[in-house]
Amino acid sequence: MVIDHMRMALLWYRWSEVSDTLVLDRIRQGNKQALTVLIGRHHASVCSYLSTCLTDPGVVEQATHETFRQVHEAAERADLLTVNRIQLLSAARSVAIDIWRADPEGCAVTDGFRHWVTSGGSWPLEAPAALFDAYRSLPMRWQSALWHMAVDEDKPSVTAEVLGLPPGRLTITGQRARHALKDFYLAAYERSARDRPACLAHARDRAVFTTVVPGATATGHSSLCLPCAQADADLADLDLGLRLQLPAMLLGWWNDTAYQQMRALALRNSDPRPLSGSIRSA
Repeated sequence: MVIDHMRMALLWYRWSEVSDTLVLDRIRQGNKQALTVLIGRHHASVCSYLSTCLTDPGVVEQATHETFRQVHEAAERADLLTVNRIQLLSAARSVAIDIWRADPEGCAVTDGFRHWVTSGGSWPLEAPAALFDAYRSLPMRWQSALWHMAVDEDKPSVTAEVLGLPPGRLTITGQRARHALKDFYLAAYERSARDRPACLAHARDRAVFTTVVPGATATGHSSLCLPCAQADADLADLDLGLRLQLPAMLLGWWNDTAYQQMRALALRNSDPRPLSGSIRSA
């Protein structure tokens, strides 16, 4: 047992600054350790997300295994050139849908997931889109960083591993990502307000005040204007806005409370990280 823990510790040390994208590249090259590392980094999140879809723990684990199997096969075929947690959760959602549709009477699903699927699996297009659009304008690396930092609230060491960063560089990366997100948001905000003079003036004031005094309110206009009030709220706490808006906009189905609870439990019980069995093609 001591030897096993020593081997695992050595494995994580060797791969600690290898990004998920490079891990995927090594999977493509046939490195068996690489798949273990990818599973170890994301198993808790994938399994927790699937637990918000499916109610049988055995089926959840089956679906988790199937998710990583599909990713493994896609990597070997070179159909998948990059990987991140959002992609894995998206793949998990598709696996859950397929499992339920294959046996709708025998497969138990959560009420919320059943309602979401049967109502057409729609995305919340009526939700505020400015923050989402700004997020999607960022480089993929910064998108991934903000997901781990704002939505999943991962430990800095975990986020640094996923991005392939030395721990000391993560703070700088996060600052740059948030600064760019704010710039893209403000630019989109101004474009959307072109035909509304009062909103446009507020948007321009907000850009100045956000730069000088973060979180300051430039005028009283937003107290009477819902779109500008939403913009003020988004800019005052970007991380909160991302956590509230981003998952549903990216994944469609999302139960934040259930996901966070299951994930906290999975991470607390991991030793040293949650791993599943070997992945074999069907």
